[in-house]
Amino acid sequence: MCDNLERDARAIRAACPSLPTAVVANGVDVADFGPSVRPPKGDTIVFTGVLRYRPNLDGIAWFLDDVYPRIRAARPGVHLTVVGGGDPEALESLRRVGVTVTGWVPDVRPFVAEAAVAVVPLMAGGGTRLKLLEAMSAGKSVVSTTIGAEGVGVHSGTHLLLADDPGAFADEVVRLLGDPALRDRLGRGARDLVCREYQWSNAAAALDDLYGQVLRGFVVDVAHRGHA
Repeated sequence: MCDNLERDARAIRAACPSLPTAVVANGVDVADFGPSVRPPKGDTIVFTGVLRYRPNLDGIAWFLDDVYPRIRAARPGVHLTVVGGGDPEALESLRRVGVTVTGWVPDVRPFVAEAAVAVVPLMAGGGTRLKLLEAMSAGKSVVSTTIGAEGVGVHSGTHLLLADDPGAFADEVVRLLGDPALRDRLGRGARDLVCREYQWSNAAAALDDLYGQVLRGFVVDVAHRGHA
């Protein structure tokens, strides 16, 4: 799922072959976003994201209109919490039966901790999603679209579940809600991946190496100019 970042890096290298280039993945504080000691609250789903960002707003609107009714038909007691600030009119448009819209909160972690499943229903946008890394670091089972998981080296069935059409997305959420063992397995796989590849110390090391390349190139250039 990291192909888009590598593709961007190749394009930059092709345009500026002498420019030091590296792909530095986003990261998460794995100590701050750790697994909760408390079990989740029943049939609970969480979405987190800044809802002034159009891909987030469009993604959760798609989920509410096309996916969530299918989930409620299968699990009538399900509850979704939408966490994130946005324009009041936009937030109001997301309110439904069985849905809590929090608006801005100072800390998303309690909402992630109490949910059984996290969803990343994005259909547009670029880069990597901190919401995905945070949920994975917290050991949550996640259902995401392919676009929602771009830039993160995940495998469906090992670290999360991927689905791109409403029926398949709803089916995967319903499957997780009814299968605690699967949720636990995916949550452990997600947490292990983040701790191994996506904690901030990894990003810092990659940046440090890139800065070293740039500095060495600068020193060589200055030396060359001094001899010219």
